[in-house]
Amino acid sequence: MGADSEATSDLPATPRRLDLKLAESSGSYELVLGAVLFGLIGLVIDRQLGTTPAFLLLLTIAGLAGASISIYYRYKHRIAELKAETEAMRTAKSGGR
Repeated sequence: MGADSEATSDLPATPRRLDLKLAESSGSYELVLGAVLFGLIGLVIDRQLGTTPAFLLLLTIAGLAGASISIYYRYKHRIAELKAETEAMRTAKSGGR
């Protein structure tokens, strides 16, 4: 499944399909950046309040959980879109029966 399979694909390279390809890797960045940014905010709060590592841990876990939930719901939405597209193509192939 390398570059050769991409070149021989029957699907047209529409702008929407290219956008989807580019967006597929955003989940990994979202997981890491969400946890890191929230963790840094927690670290700053901890230093100001002298409560190290309470807010660091709490906000890191919150950032990771939020990103995970976001990715999960985007995945469910995308699967529903693909099922609808597949059903529409099957209906079109069978002549609307």
